[in-house]
Amino acid sequence: MIVDLDQRVRCSCVAVYAAVSSNFQDPRSMEIVYFTLTAIACYVVSDLVLKRMELIAGRRFENRTVIFFAIMLALALVSFALVRNLAGTS
Repeated sequence: MIVDLDQRVRCSCVAVYAAVSSNFQDPRSMEIVYFTLTAIACYVVSDLVLKRMELIAGRRFENRTVIFFAIMLALALVSFALVRNLAGTS
């Protein structure tokens, strides 16, 4: 699990580096960085929340992926809307 997470974070960091190394005159390039960092944060927080819920329940959930998806979806909708408003894009 840790290896998978590290691999995904590395891939996301490569995407961030590609956006950062591009021309910053275009406001969309900074938006890509914001959304990429937000997606990484959503993934990590969703994983932590799911693990915490399982720890409290004292067992692994049968439908982990569905629960993870629901947590990830809620976080993504809220945080991406917030990033869009803060970045000043419509």
